[in-house]
Amino acid sequence: MSIIKKDISKSKKPQDQYEEYCDVARQIERNGTWTEAAKAYFKAGEYAESKLEDFKEASVCYEKSADCYRNGLSPQAYEIYRGWIEICLKRGIWKCAIKLSFEIGYIYEKQFCDVEISKEFYDWGDDLRREHNQKHVCLFTQDYIVKYWQKISHGYIHEVDIIEALKSEKMIDALFKTVCRKCVPLWEIHYKYYIEIRDANSFKDIQNPYLKLRHHVKCGSPA
Repeated sequence: MSIIKKDISKSKKPQDQYEEYCDVARQIERNGTWTEAAKAYFKAGEYAESKLEDFKEASVCYEKSADCYRNGLSPQAYEIYRGWIEICLKRGIWKCAIKLSFEIGYIYEKQFCDVEISKEFYDWGDDLRREHNQKHVCLFTQDYIVKYWQKISHGYIHEVDIIEALKSEKMIDALFKTVCRKCVPLWEIHYKYYIEIRDANSFKDIQNPYLKLRHHVKCGSPA
């Protein structure tokens, strides 16, 4: 923590102090020191929340802190993830809080292999959904992913560049729909693939999409 204190002590304005906290956190993260980076991002989040009362920035920092702890499979990720959801609730964005509950539940189920904590987050999402009378119909079904896979594999096989179609508002909007404990695994497949597509300029930039999605979803030959 000494590197944080040393760098931040030079600043006087609250906004400048916050930005310096973030700069230090990013520097530590680039060095691959996950635990220290997580602490630094958490410190920045606390500062944004308490001094600036900027819950949006605090939420971003808590997310980064949790992800750093997650990279090291640290048990400290638990409190940060809970804090991230609570910040969303403070900001009044309960739909985001619900979605996060299921995403984090899945992280604990698959990455931390902790069924108890996974269930805690899943149940939290269910409780919030009931509290806000939010109805949910699973968008990310097996059929949805199969059709998505067919669209991509068709472009890949026939050398048709459909990258812009895959970046369309309709495709992106689907990623921000609510999920549940049943459909969140398929949502994760879709989201990871979207990240690669988002950063690609053409189909050539995507590493073998045909085989990649086929690995996740078994279906017949594309039309």
